[in-house]
Amino acid sequence: MEQIRNAEAREAARRELNRRLRDPALDYLRRSDGADVPSREFVEAQIAFYEERYDDALGRLDRIGPGLPWFYEAPALRGAVLQARATKRRRDN
Repeated sequence: MEQIRNAEAREAARRELNRRLRDPALDYLRRSDGADVPSREFVEAQIAFYEERYDDALGRLDRIGPGLPWFYEAPALRGAVLQARATKRRRDN
């Protein structure tokens, strides 16, 4: 989607992807409140990431700390957040 040069077409693709993929994922994550998960901060970081609140997502990942060294999903999400934030900054400048 980010490779679409036409701004209107890119935004239309973004809206469609949000409707089909992001919005259901956000709903699922929000409904998981109270579920037995390794880290509630990770779930909140995922929500922030999907809502493009990248600094908030990174802050929540920082709060996980070293207490879950086996939880590879947190560093993987950090990489995705940093990449998305860089892509957005490059696109907006």
